[in-house]
Amino acid sequence: MVNKNEKFAFEVVYAKNLPKELKRIFVKALEKYHYVIPTWCHKIYVKYEEQDADGSPAHVQSLERYREAIISIAPSIVGESPEERIDRILLHEFIHILLCPLVTEAENVIYRIIENEKFRSWAESQLIAKEEAVVQDLVKVIKNNNPK
Repeated sequence: MVNKNEKFAFEVVYAKNLPKELKRIFVKALEKYHYVIPTWCHKIYVKYEEQDADGSPAHVQSLERYREAIISIAPSIVGESPEERIDRILLHEFIHILLCPLVTEAENVIYRIIENEKFRSWAESQLIAKEEAVVQDLVKVIKNNNPK
């Protein structure tokens, strides 16, 4: 199902198996945070995975080259989670989309200039840790400054 909401500069395609309650929460989060989605992203696919792949309640794959992002939502996002927690998780994934070009380029630089596998692995882990820290900081800033 495609979102025809004209206030977004991007299209949203929802998986058919996405539970209605999760879709409602996702749409609500997009209405609040659509401005976080960068202009390079023309389409977002929302997948619902029947099993948690890596133990995380959601993850995103940003495909800047194709102007798309895929947000996968796992059953663990629901559980005992209040709507506010799900909202925070979705905002977290939206920010990962925003940071994709920067992080991708940093990964490319690491790959090109660090030949030693041990140092490359260390640099990649540092990048991931710093990216997550920045994403969490941005979530906090946006949540604290969004009255909705």
